[in-house]
Amino acid sequence: LVQYVEGGGAIAVFVDPPLRPSSAEGQPDVLASLQPLLDALALKAGGAELVNEKEYVKQSGTAADHVFVFASSYGSHKAVKTLNGARGKAALLFLSAQSLARAENADKDTKVSMIARSRPATWSDVVVNRTFDEGQEKKDIYDFAAVVEKKDARALVVGDSDVVADVLVGNEANAVFAYEAFSWLLRDDRDTPA
Repeated sequence: LVQYVEGGGAIAVFVDPPLRPSSAEGQPDVLASLQPLLDALALKAGGAELVNEKEYVKQSGTAADHVFVFASSYGSHKAVKTLNGARGKAALLFLSAQSLARAENADKDTKVSMIARSRPATWSDVVVNRTFDEGQEKKDIYDFAAVVEKKDARALVVGDSDVVADVLVGNEANAVFAYEAFSWLLRDDRDTPA
């Protein structure tokens, strides 16, 4: 995959947060296996589920809903042009997501644009209990998704695979995201103004 990207390919990468410890025994470390690709794209994954106990999608009526988070703030990029134009009125849903960030050692020829942000007071659940642990976790705004341009290569990277899955693509913002992000990725956006 790294060679494909370095050769100018277009790739979509959906990286779910690691499994909770009780269900992770004997499972391969997917994030570690994707690390060379993320390095080539000048990105790093948060490695823990994002949680927000104030702003989330109510589904089961339990604390498990706190990981069903959403974005309503978007970057200025063709991949999210319509969502950004909605000015906070379009909620892009994430069933269980982790954050993404630009790597500190990224080369200057790699353009990374963060395109979907969490609501304030979200935290990365590094303690893995879906409860905020003061001193160990930080409430902040996190990035869910990025687009990367590197020479002729393009990449769409999202910290949740469900964002474009059947279960969520029925949500209008998720459908628009899928259409515009993949159009940009496949270079079908050339006639679309930024």
